[in-house]
Amino acid sequence: MFVDTHAHLDDGQFPDIEAVLTAAHDAGVTRVVNIGYGPKRWRSTIELAQRYPDIAFTLGLHPSEANQFTPDISDELGRLLTAEPAVGIGEAGIDLFHDGPALEQQQTAFDFQIQLALERGLPLVIHQRAAEREVYDQLAAADPSLRVILHSFDASQTMLDLAVDRGWFIGVGGLMSRPSASAVRAVLADAPLERLILETD
Repeated sequence: MFVDTHAHLDDGQFPDIEAVLTAAHDAGVTRVVNIGYGPKRWRSTIELAQRYPDIAFTLGLHPSEANQFTPDISDELGRLLTAEPAVGIGEAGIDLFHDGPALEQQQTAFDFQIQLALERGLPLVIHQRAAEREVYDQLAAADPSLRVILHSFDASQTMLDLAVDRGWFIGVGGLMSRPSASAVRAVLADAPLERLILETD
C-alpha cells in the first residue's frame, strides 16, 4: 500500500480525476493527500475529498500567496479547519526562488500557520525554495512538539539533522530524479528510512 502524501489534483491539469485515481489505485496507491494551498483552492480541495473517499486534504497558505494573508483570510482558514476534517496545514513556508511576496509577508503567514498547527495538533507541510536558512530559523524556534513534513526536501545536512532530531517526515518525489539533485540525494542517504514519505506534487 502506498500513500501519495502531496498532490494537486484540483489544479486543472487532471481533467479526469477518476481516471487518475484508478491508475493510482492500480499502481498500489490507496490514498492521496490533496494540498489546498490557498484561498482559491480551499473549497475545491474540500469538495474533491467529499466526492472521493480515497482523498484526504490539507488547507493552508502557500508562500506565493502570502500577500493575501489578512485577518479575514486567517479567520476563514481557522473556520474551515474547525468545520472540515483536514489532515494537515499547508503548504506553508518561504519561497525566495520565484518572484513573489516580500520575505516579511511570507514570514508572517508562515508563523501564523506554525501556531495554528500547534493549536490544532495537525502536522505542518513545509514548502521551501532557496530559503533554507529562513525556514530553518522559524522551525528551529518553534515549539518542539510541532509536527512537520518537509515537502520536496531540498536542503542541507543541517535541516536533515533538525528533522531527525524532532521526528519529522521528509517528502521525496520527482526532484530526487533530477541530475542536478545529486547533493540532496547524498544528504538523504543519511535519513532514516521510516522518516521518508512519497509524493508526486
